Amino acid sequence: MAFRHLDRATPLIFCIALTLVFAAAGSPADATAQNSSVVNDSSPLEFTYFGAAGWKISDGKVVVLIDPWPSRLKYGGGGHPDDDRPDFARTDVAWSDTTLIDSLITEADFILVHHSHFDHL
Repeated sequence: MAFRHLDRATPLIFCIALTLVFAAAGSPADATAQNSSVVNDSSPLEFTYFGAAGWKISDGKVVVLIDPWPSRLKYGGGGHPDDDRPDFARTDVAWSDTTLIDSLITEADFILVHHSHFDHL
């Protein structure tokens, strides 16, 4: 594929774009129309990495999940020696670690999915 080198950069570019959208959402379109007594309520953005392409981005009010797939299955051998997940083959029945998901994902206002694989959407 001619654009294969873009695959790794896509999540980073997407996160930067999403950050700019959050930042712009709190900015007035016309500064002269803003009442001078209004306090600027800009909250810092919080980024939580779920692994692979998964992120949680929040400004304290709105929570956006990007490819939230924290219970990825381990296919084949290899990997990190501390990875105690069982090995799966493509023909095995896939399952989700609901305990892990419930502990990491407690709320979401928006969920963005920008790619899929045979074992998840």
